Amino acid sequence: MRPLIAIHSCDLDSWNGRYEAILGTWGIPAMEYADVLFFKGRGPARSSEIVLDCFDGNGDLIEKEQAMFRWIINNTDNERILKTETDVWFNVKKLFAAPHEDADVIGRLVGHKFGETYADSSFYCFIQGHAMWYSRKAMKLVADNLEDFYAAKRPNSHWRQNTLDPSRRAADLWGSQILTNAWLRGEITMRDELGFADGPLSYHFQGDSKHLTPEWMRAMDTDEAARRDWEGWKRYGI
Repeated sequence: MRPLIAIHSCDLDSWNGRYEAILGTWGIPAMEYADVLFFKGRGPARSSEIVLDCFDGNGDLIEKEQAMFRWIINNTDNERILKTETDVWFNVKKLFAAPHEDADVIGRLVGHKFGETYADSSFYCFIQGHAMWYSRKAMKLVADNLEDFYAAKRPNSHWRQNTLDPSRRAADLWGSQILTNAWLRGEITMRDELGFADGPLSYHFQGDSKHLTPEWMRAMDTDEAARRDWEGWKRYGI
């Protein structure tokens, strides 16, 4: 059965160029191997876009993540789901040449501490937010528990003073704690995949120059030197 690539998107991506950049680079080749869907909270639906019944703001990511996962569980039969974002470029051939069916959760292993802006930093979590394979079972665990888990754990988390609760933006990290608990109980399996860190399977455009994401994505797609010279892109503020 074909896997699903679920791209966590928003209506802004319809005019900031990311939607077109994905479809103009790795998105179309990926459709040879998988179903590809963008998930956003508002605006008209274009090709491959699903509009969820939720808001798109940073303060709404817990609800949006849960809505996306529930939609996938209720409306598809894909057994393997790659959850990703609109500032990620994939080496499609390497992505699908790598095993993605040998564990319920496949992503980048992160250590014991996340820092004060992240939820419950004492937790040991297995997560890389920008690219992560889920089995249907693992995704259902997050879909069924994310909002309640956040509500229960939130009073014990730490966040920086004078900010608007950034832990609410850390939907991936809350979900990773649900999955970590399930892993410790022996309910699911997990595998570290270093290829999701900064290559060779995927690359994440981090930093303050997000308006350059489409330019960066096209360079990564057409210029092998750009992929080798990852430090060069960091001159843009990544």
